[in-house]
Amino acid sequence: MQTVTFTRVQAETSRRPRALSLIAARSSPLFNIPAELVLDILESAIIESGPTLLASVSKSIRAFIELIIYRNVVLHTPYSTLLFCRTIAEKPAAFAANHVKRLAITWNPDQCHASPHLGNALRLCTGLRSLSVPSCLRPVDISFFKHTASHDGPSEITIQCYDINESQAIAPFVNISRTISHLRICEPSDGWYSPATILASFGLLPDLTHLQLPRRTNANEDNDAIFVEDVESILQTRPLLKMLVISIFVQEPASIADSNIWTLLLPLRMRDPRLTLLVGKYDEWTEGLGEFPAFRRSITYDFWSMAKHRESDVLVEEGNSTTSMDES
Repeated sequence: MQTVTFTRVQAETSRRPRALSLIAARSSPLFNIPAELVLDILESAIIESGPTLLASVSKSIRAFIELIIYRNVVLHTPYSTLLFCRTIAEKPAAFAANHVKRLAITWNPDQCHASPHLGNALRLCTGLRSLSVPSCLRPVDISFFKHTASHDGPSEITIQCYDINESQAIAPFVNISRTISHLRICEPSDGWYSPATILASFGLLPDLTHLQLPRRTNANEDNDAIFVEDVESILQTRPLLKMLVISIFVQEPASIADSNIWTLLLPLRMRDPRLTLLVGKYDEWTEGLGEFPAFRRSITYDFWSMAKHRESDVLVEEGNSTTSMDES
């Protein structure tokens, strides 16, 4: 997934190079080629010249620059979030809907409570295809986002830690999207939420094909049993589901193979190849959300392919460990 960090476009103080002035003065051959190629060319140019200088060439170039900058927005700090909200508020209502396709908020939600300004901006991003947030509630309550008659809502949702308010409805996030296909709950929460509870909060999820859920080792064993029962039910009742990743977060000093949750899940993994077991890594959910230009449009980060590859290493390692113990 290609990402672009939102930054404020500063007023350009230096004089525009003559070559750029000549492009602006007459019709450029640039616009005689397909738009996708124009975007590729301008992405490379942004690396060299920055967006401000290029946007000053012409209105047509500026339109392309805005497509690049706002197509994939990553908000790493409260300040960049403030600038984004301000820009969206100043633009025509259709701007956010037409431009912002992927939005990721990666900064620590403990720095403030839910931001109403960010909630208002999120409401306008009705063309979102992908949404990544650290929490369901902070720095924005994702229930602010509603699908519309003309937009189904994001098909991919990534949440670092799942949480809800006790006062919220049974399915507080049911209106976010009609077509969620990829749902990632990446890290364990402070509280206990069963897989069934988490899925129910998003509604029926008829189009769900990829799901990630977290679990700690050495946690409450009764909850381990409930967790595994829910996982088995999900696999049995969702024939369209192609992949279910369980990220197991190991609490030292025990190894994953010694944990109760691994012992319960491994037989299920052997029966159903759709189930993938991983050693969980904190902050891994931000992989692929790097600073521009580290991740351009042509470069993608596929968590699901990575998970399958990493699982094979885990199974081999734990299999070797078991064999060594048997031999001794």
